[in-house]
Amino acid sequence: MLIVLRYVGKSVSPRGITRELGGAPDEGCLLGDLIECQEVDGRIVHKRALSGYWRRAIPFEVAGSGKQALSVLFRGLTMDLEKWVKLSQIHRCDIAITEAPHGTTIEGVFASEDLEFLSSRGLRVNIYFAS
Repeated sequence: MLIVLRYVGKSVSPRGITRELGGAPDEGCLLGDLIECQEVDGRIVHKRALSGYWRRAIPFEVAGSGKQALSVLFRGLTMDLEKWVKLSQIHRCDIAITEAPHGTTIEGVFASEDLEFLSSRGLRVNIYFAS
C-alpha cells in the first residue's frame, strides 16, 4: 500500500508547486514530457505525459501509520494554509492510498485529526484497491 500526496492536471508545473509548497516532489513532470510507464504485461515503455503532476509517496509499511506517513510526506513543506487552499482550487490534488487491501477504510488509515489536517489544506483522501 502506498500513500501519495499528489497534484495532477494539464496546467501543473512541478516547479510552480515546489515554489509554492517549499519542497520538491519525488516525481514530477509537465504535460507532454516523456515519461517511463509500465504496461499491463510488465514492459517498460516511454510515452508523453497526458497531464502534469507533482507527487510525493511513501509505502505505508515503511511509515507504519497514517500519521507517520503524513509526517514524511509533508516534511519541509509550507505551513501556510492559504497557499495549500489556493493550489487546491487551481489543481486536482489529493492523498491517494493505492494498492489498498479490500476492506481498507480512510478512517482505518488516518485518525480524525489527520483528516482535519488534510481538509484544512484542501486535500481529499481517495482509496484505490488492489486487484
